Amino acid sequence: VKRQVVFHDQPQHFVIHSLNTQGHKTSVPVMVFYQRLNHKNNNQPCNHTELGSANNTQDTADEEVPILHFPKSFKGMKRIKRDWILPPLSVPENNRGPYPLFLAQIRSDRHVTKRIEYKITGPGANQHPIGLFTMNKNSGDLYVTEELDREKQNSYKLQAHAVTDDLGKAEEPMDIVINVIDQNDNKPVFKELTYIGAVPESSEKGFEVISVEATDADEPNTDNSDIQYRIEHQEPEEPTPFMFTINPKTGTIRVYGAGLDREKIPQYTLRVQAADSKGEGLTGFTSVIIKVTDSNDHAPVFTGPS
Repeated sequence: VKRQVVFHDQPQHFVIHSLNTQGHKTSVPVMVFYQRLNHKNNNQPCNHTELGSANNTQDTADEEVPILHFPKSFKGMKRIKRDWILPPLSVPENNRGPYPLFLAQIRSDRHVTKRIEYKITGPGANQHPIGLFTMNKNSGDLYVTEELDREKQNSYKLQAHAVTDDLGKAEEPMDIVINVIDQNDNKPVFKELTYIGAVPESSEKGFEVISVEATDADEPNTDNSDIQYRIEHQEPEEPTPFMFTINPKTGTIRVYGAGLDREKIPQYTLRVQAADSKGEGLTGFTSVIIKVTDSNDHAPVFTGPS
């Protein structure tokens, strides 16, 4: 929005055109609807809380809900191609409901003059997993019936249909894409329960010992899967409690303190943490056993003076 817009309770219509390098033109109509604002709450859009059902007599058109219209032709423009996909709907995974949870309303302009019945088909509707999404045949209200899990399936593609008693198919089927929005519901998991490494005694600061790696099943390249590492504890804490350091991004462990001596301490055990949300979220742990190997750092000593 570039300036103040007054809707007067009517949607604004315009058309977006795209032209590819071969000169092929594609156009799509866009309708922007009025949305009431809650002026008592810093002008934030009102949240939709009415779930609705087949017995609900409230007109959902008066609520602040997504309304998807079957594409229509405008003056001088052919009907939209079937492969045009409307902007996807978004549903957070692990939503606590209650269910069924209202998502959007599907609408045909022909409902003004004809009795329209709506239905959906595709995976999640009439195909496995059957009944995950349902639609009120009279109102076109679309619902999800249970919690979604992005790690099982990150999106669903349904087809919406509008039919009449006399015409049969009132509209060409319309694609509906439902994206499952990731939540931070998976903690980092190390690839090994215990890592075993070795370091020569008397190694200098910066010597690379071993690397650890954890993975997160949440959506890649987001804070929910952005892992950082840290050493929580070193046993024993001698000669200092900071004999080793870890790169928070890569998980590479290096020598940090001086004084590694196999004859005094032959082995260290580190407790390493991996946390998502840039090190502030869910955590996972592993153990790193570092064996100090022998070096030729002692001269022979005679047992007697003569």
